[in-house]
Amino acid sequence: MRWFGATLVFLAELSLLFSLAWWPLAALDGPLSWALAVALPVAVAVFWGTFLSPKARRPLGRIPTIVARTLILLAALPLYAVLGAPILFGVHAVAVVAGTVITAARPLPA
Repeated sequence: MRWFGATLVFLAELSLLFSLAWWPLAALDGPLSWALAVALPVAVAVFWGTFLSPKARRPLGRIPTIVARTLILLAALPLYAVLGAPILFGVHAVAVVAGTVITAARPLPA
């Protein structure tokens, strides 16, 4: 069951990166939109890999990781709302909540 939760969190992370790339392309014009479409997902992915991933180089600890991970993943919800994507909004919300609850209850071994 814990692998199911980890898979949901991973899919929510991919969904977050997708929303961070899609939003600037839809909301802005010109080269800035393309620059942000590349820079935002890369910056979040680097931060995630450094501090929040299961094999992070500088882990924050169990509780701070859960809190930070959940808050960052929830950042995609307003982006999906602004983009007018209610299905992606709902699927992402379910993946974040269910994945976080499952992994917090039964964390993966280090």
